[in-house]
Amino acid sequence: MEEVNIGRVLVGDSLGFHIIFVGLSIGLPFLISIFEWYAWRKNDDNVRGLIRLLARWAAVFVITGVMSGTIIALQFSTLWAPFMDAARPHVGKFFQLESYMFLIEAVFLAWYFATMKQVGTKKHFWISIPINIGAIGSAFFITMVNAWMNNPTGIWTSTTTNEILHSVTAYFFATTLIVLGYLAWRSLHKQTNKSQAFVQWSMNRIAIIAAILMGLLGILGHQSAVNIAQTQPSKLAAIELLDTTQTNAPMRIGGAMNDDGKAEGGIVIPGLLSLLAGNSFDTKVVGLADYPRDRWPLLVVHLLFDIKMALVGLASGLIAGTLFFYWRTRKQPRWFAIILAAFGSIGIVMVELGWMLTELGRQPWAINGKLLTVDAFTKGVNMMQTGIIFPTLFVVLFIATTFALNYTTRQWRKTEKLSW
Repeated sequence: MEEVNIGRVLVGDSLGFHIIFVGLSIGLPFLISIFEWYAWRKNDDNVRGLIRLLARWAAVFVITGVMSGTIIALQFSTLWAPFMDAARPHVGKFFQLESYMFLIEAVFLAWYFATMKQVGTKKHFWISIPINIGAIGSAFFITMVNAWMNNPTGIWTSTTTNEILHSVTAYFFATTLIVLGYLAWRSLHKQTNKSQAFVQWSMNRIAIIAAILMGLLGILGHQSAVNIAQTQPSKLAAIELLDTTQTNAPMRIGGAMNDDGKAEGGIVIPGLLSLLAGNSFDTKVVGLADYPRDRWPLLVVHLLFDIKMALVGLASGLIAGTLFFYWRTRKQPRWFAIILAAFGSIGIVMVELGWMLTELGRQPWAINGKLLTVDAFTKGVNMMQTGIIFPTLFVVLFIATTFALNYTTRQWRKTEKLSW
């Protein structure tokens, strides 16, 4: 069992790294296309300059995403061979289709770079569309695999729809916050009034996009709660720390489960969980007491969910503040720009927490109700060697990615005639 737990931690850490690279390689083309449209409609060279920066970043993350994906594929084939044997007949083709989507993204991104400054903005905008198709397509197919793991009643289920829409929108949202934080940091530097005005304009437009995405995530989050209540009730019970099946089920913020299996402490809001899970206070929500103790999900998901909700509130405040200050003064106060720069990465943290809730909330199952994680692990693997090799590869890749981003950004600043 110790070997299995090491394998769990190892694959969890690996996927945690991978999702950073992949999420941004999906979100950046989305922003690139939006700003290409702005540049086309406004014929603005400043916007084109920003696009060229985002494109450089996208290229870095596409490359690292492919490399980290290759490492994870190797990890699954060696450490989780029984899982791959069980999953391949059902969803094996989606791993292959994901690779094709990555190839489409890479090919059109290369074409996009080759035609930069060579064709008009209108044509360049249309070239950016297939990049998005490839990026979103890769997320589409790999998320289909995860949705099947959570709800293996069919290849396409309500879980599939919810997971794909929620995850892709979350990648877009996380990317907007990253770029917003970067622009806030650049706004703190000395620059011309024209450049400062452009940076503030860009921050406002990105905040508008983020606000729209936040609204969509709120709707999708509610739909996910309804779906999980129906298809993965033990996961919802663990996330909300619901001990017994009941109507008018409360939502608990904080608190813990005692040794007798009773939830206690925290802030309890009567009826709210039933309302979220079924749009009615009369909705019956299944509690953990309906399951054997050894089949309970990891209860740490309750704490992770509370943290994620706190970050949702923080992100909402940052977006609202950005829009408010631009509306009032066309400029962010220095103190607020510092906060934006400091918390620009919280979108990525929220994505990480969301995937942790999805995966830890499914335990002890690798394939929900069909294959336990302990049975999905390859027997006889030397975890001492493996536990060193894979983390080392990801640390090296993370350092290389950071260096590449810094290098490409510095090169962009040298080639662009912009003071910011």
